[in-house]
Parts: sequence; structure tokens; C-alpha cells
Amino acid sequence: MELALPGLPPAADVREAIAAAAAAHPDGVLRLLAADGRLLVTVAPSPASAPPAGPVRVGLSRDVRRLAGAPTTRFKALSYLDNVLLAREAAARGLFDVVARSERGLLADGGRCNLFIVIGDEVLTPRATEDGALPGVVRGVLIDAGLAREAALTPADLARADAAFVTNALIGITELSAVELAREFGTEGATNTAARAAITAAREAYARACAGP
Repeated sequence: MELALPGLPPAADVREAIAAAAAAHPDGVLRLLAADGRLLVTVAPSPASAPPAGPVRVGLSRDVRRLAGAPTTRFKALSYLDNVLLAREAAARGLFDVVARSERGLLADGGRCNLFIVIGDEVLTPRATEDGALPGVVRGVLIDAGLAREAALTPADLARADAAFVTNALIGITELSAVELAREFGTEGATNTAARAAITAAREAYARACAGP
């Protein structure tokens, strides 16, 4: 699905602006904002907080459901209410994040992360179009590299997973120690050899993508 927003510059100009901003601020956070017929390229300092030092706990949201067919679930938009509510719920429950489900009860994504589960040597992530997961940057890297694939996932799949991790562009790949009331993985993360190899391969692929050509 394409937004076809009016008044945006050619793709070559966008790439040139991104390259210039990245060269000037190699350690910052770059964002694109399309609004009112303009495309803004902004760079902000990297967050002061470091990525988690070890595996983190997440849960399943009790309050928020993703509407899988809604266009806003497939793009980062200024309509951010669902993610604000997910962040508040996670903070209230003392969790790193909470994962929303679709209106059909299938796993979608968290307020700030994409979810991946590892079963054997296979890495699975909720579907974007069918289940409402946001097509995040790290998620795209792993799928394009053939290291993960989309699947219809339920909370029951968490119970049989060997490991799980969450991703976003700022923290990279963070393993889970538990999904509250669904699965305990332990504070060391993946112990299964195949699962550990799959997560290591994912981390290496994202590191290569960050390093560039």
C-alpha cells in the first residue's frame, strides 16, 4: 500500500538529503516527516539512555487492540495514541513493553518494538498487513536477509517458543527474559543452541545494515 502523498520531492532528492544529514550527524537519530506537502528531514542527538544490558520482560496488552486493516497500522503516523497507551500500560506494569493483539486475537507489535519468536532455528514475526504489526526498520532488515518470516502468531505460540526478542531502530535487538503470564525464558535469554545461533545471525545482519555498504 502506498500513501501517494502530494507535493513530495523525487526519491533521488530524498536520498541526497538523507545522505547529507547522516554525514553531518553520524551519531544522531534521523527522522522523515511528510506533512502539508512537505518532507522534513530532521536529526536529533542519540538518546542518552543506553540499550538494555540484558534480556527484558514484556507482556500482552490488556487494553489496546490493533485494527489490522487500518492504514495507520502500516505507517509511522502522527496519530500515536495507541502507542502512547501501550507505553503507559507497560510503565504501569513495570515492563519494557507490552504487545498488542489484533482484533482477531493474533499477536501484532508493541508500543515501541516489533516482536520475534524463535522456534528451533526458525525466526517468526507477526504479519503486517493481516495482523497490524508495524513494518519496522530492523524487522525489514531481518526479513530481507532471509533470517525471519511473517506468520500468524497467537499467545499459544509464545508458550512453545525457544526464545524471543524485540527490535527497534534505536535499541537494535533485545532478547526477552519473559512474556508475562505466557512464557519464562530466563534471565540469560536463549539457551537452545539453534535459537542462540538464530539470534546471533540476526544481530550480525543488523550490524552490517547499520555499517552501510
